[in-house]
Order: sequence, then structure tokens, then C-alpha cells
Amino acid sequence: GKDRFEPAGPRRVRGVAVRSLAASGRYLWVARRSQGLVILDTANGKWREVGKESGLEARQILHLVVDGEGGFWVLAREGVFALTGSPEEPRFERRFADDLLPGEAIYA
Repeated sequence: GKDRFEPAGPRRVRGVAVRSLAASGRYLWVARRSQGLVILDTANGKWREVGKESGLEARQILHLVVDGEGGFWVLAREGVFALTGSPEEPRFERRFADDLLPGEAIYA
């Protein structure tokens, strides 16, 4: 029903190591260890892979963050990426490259 979350597609994520989760509206963002980012649309149960074609040039995602203004961020070994599109048509822009970050670690 619409009052509760019902898992969709459990076979598609079985055996996948999840590094980080973030929820925004009806979307669940899942960062998989060494396997990139996927989005679950909880309204229809469909999964979508997000990668280089969307500007997210990161395979080793460390953490997902939804900020206080609703912005969505991906922290990865390759840098920090901001969602500039929508979950329906995700587009990412690299905001910081890994060699421009202050210090050796990112904490969120």
C-alpha cells in the first residue's frame, strides 16, 4: 500500500555491499561498494544505474549526503559531486577533485 514501504526487486541487490544510503522524496539512493550508484523510485519499484553518462565519474563512493537545502552530494575517492539534475534525469557536476580537497579524508 501507499502507507508503507514495500521492498522492490530484492534479487537485484542481493549480495551487493552497500556503502551508504540516502532518501530524498520518493527516491532511495544506494551507493554500492565498488559498483557505483543506483536509485530506487519507491513509487514504481524501478531501479536506475547512475554513472559516467550522468557526469558521475566515480566508482568508489564513500558517502551520500542530502544537505539542509535539499541538495544531493556524492563524496567519492575521485572527488565531490553535486546533483544538478533531478532524480528522474540525474546530472552531476564535480565540485572538488580529489587532489584539491583539504586534508586526506572527507567526513560527513
